[in-house]
Amino acid sequence: MMAFPSRLSPNFLAAVIFLLLSLVCVMVDAASVMDVHRLIQYDLHGEPLGSRKSNVNQYASLAGGPKNGRSVVVLPLAEVDVAVVNELVQNKAAIAGILFVLPEDFEENGVDGEAIAELEQSLVSQKIDMPIYFAVDNEELQNMMAELKKMLAMGRSPSPSLGGHRLVVNAKEPKKIDLPTLENYQCKLTGTAKEDGSPKPTIAIVSYYDTFGIVPSLAVGADSNGSGLISFLELLRLFSRLYKDARTKGEYDLLFVLTAGGALNYAGAEHWLDQAEQATPNVLEAVEFVLCLDS
Repeated sequence: MMAFPSRLSPNFLAAVIFLLLSLVCVMVDAASVMDVHRLIQYDLHGEPLGSRKSNVNQYASLAGGPKNGRSVVVLPLAEVDVAVVNELVQNKAAIAGILFVLPEDFEENGVDGEAIAELEQSLVSQKIDMPIYFAVDNEELQNMMAELKKMLAMGRSPSPSLGGHRLVVNAKEPKKIDLPTLENYQCKLTGTAKEDGSPKPTIAIVSYYDTFGIVPSLAVGADSNGSGLISFLELLRLFSRLYKDARTKGEYDLLFVLTAGGALNYAGAEHWLDQAEQATPNVLEAVEFVLCLDS
């Protein structure tokens, strides 16, 4: 049995490990390996949240089916009910973990976006003392769920004597990263000076550059905040060219501010606002308009 190292990211553990899916009938008839992705684990203001466990070595079962000992419940995402999930995570005596099966194409499978958002919020806002994993649907998972449904129809519970699928994840227990560094960036393009020497008004263009997802290894950040960051950088590029020439400068100063910690209650933006007046006196008073590019 092999253990695969986890990958750490600031504030949370982003684990991409492997699921050993074994068909067991007294002896192992077959085994295969597939990618699974772990639910985020993080601390917020000292409170532990997300999945706090990573290792799995139990039989797979379906929600509501008979169980002979603890098992890992396999749940297709399209069929998920938040109330059922919350009940499962509280039932540590019978449930050893949950494996959510993600559709290959969310639109084709008619996944309810509001239901998924509710599930995400529920999973990241509580401490879960069991491993929670996600896997993209494939033929092997389909076959496993079909066999589990047959066993459920016969009232059988997966076990060494009756057969079933044993799910195995060997991973190092996650370690906390203390005091991750969050960096803010800013620059200023100076507009045309006023004849009377009075301060020029300022337009602030602001955005954040990091992302947050309940499954870090699947979080691409396209709309949180990749598209906003691209727009920010393109505006900076265009106005930098215009402001190089006195003939194309605007009357406004342009202040570009890029902050970190957007998913952590905009911690970077809060820090920048707290320090702005100390670093540049009257910088906030001069701002007449703010363009926020958070997508």
